[in-house]
Amino acid sequence: MKKMTLLLLCLILCANVYAAPYLYVTSMGSDQVLRYDGSTGDFVNVVADGNGLDEPAFLILKDNMLYVSSRTTSEVKLYDGVTGEFVSNFIPAGSGGLDYVHGITFGPDGNLYVVSRNTNSVLKYDGTTGAFLGTFTSGGTLNVPTQLFFAPDGNLYVSSNQSDSILKYNGTTGVFISSIISTTRPMDMMLGSDGIIYVTSWSTDDIRKFDASTGAYLGVFASGPEIIDPFGMAFGPDGNLYLANSALNNILRFDAVTGNLIDVFASGGALVTPRSLVFYEPLDLSMIPEPFTILLLVQSIFGLGIYFRKK
Repeated sequence: MKKMTLLLLCLILCANVYAAPYLYVTSMGSDQVLRYDGSTGDFVNVVADGNGLDEPAFLILKDNMLYVSSRTTSEVKLYDGVTGEFVSNFIPAGSGGLDYVHGITFGPDGNLYVVSRNTNSVLKYDGTTGAFLGTFTSGGTLNVPTQLFFAPDGNLYVSSNQSDSILKYNGTTGVFISSIISTTRPMDMMLGSDGIIYVTSWSTDDIRKFDASTGAYLGVFASGPEIIDPFGMAFGPDGNLYLANSALNNILRFDAVTGNLIDVFASGGALVTPRSLVFYEPLDLSMIPEPFTILLLVQSIFGLGIYFRKK
């Protein structure tokens, strides 16, 4: 009976504490981060701008906090991911030699890993304070890196634009392992739940697929005249793939299975040269009941349990 009570209580409390999904997009040409309805694509508001944000390239949302790489100022700025309020320059300009920041990601150790494009390196920062912890890697043929991610095996993958490759590094030591993928001018990349690495290419204006384990080329996922200067990607709540289509200032949606274009999902607001996008369901603290309400729920559930047991 106690287990059933706890289960029902969790279902009631957890069902409504997350707000509807939003789509966050860096608008590099307008120096803003824009927020869209994650279901309809309707423009909601400018969620972050100002405070020196200049050419925002990549973004991460974690624990309702928004981290944005400010490319030309070589900073990572921190905003409240719900209200858009500026919090701090989480990584100050040029910290640790950071120069022309691009991709950012949190590692398995909780620290923040940042692409320093002009120094052809990946730098490591304390995930809580932003303090510089050292150069994580700069090995292999890393030349104009753009994006990075940690794979489930713990290794780090980095797109190297000018060496036409995706490089693989030991995720703990930073030691270069291999050039696992060969592809023309990779810009953004992401690992799908299907074990496929999706890569955008500027020189060919398409999205390509590669086996994450072997690096084998699996073909073109999506292409066509509607794609010009493709950049950031994300899988949406509906399972489809969304693309920041930089030159045409819009977000395209593709069928995740066939790669066929579904529609232009979003283009409203001051969207100029979109670079990176992420779907996020922020925790809505206002939806968490007060302690007295929780107590009434527990008593009601417990009472119903006693009633049905007597029946």
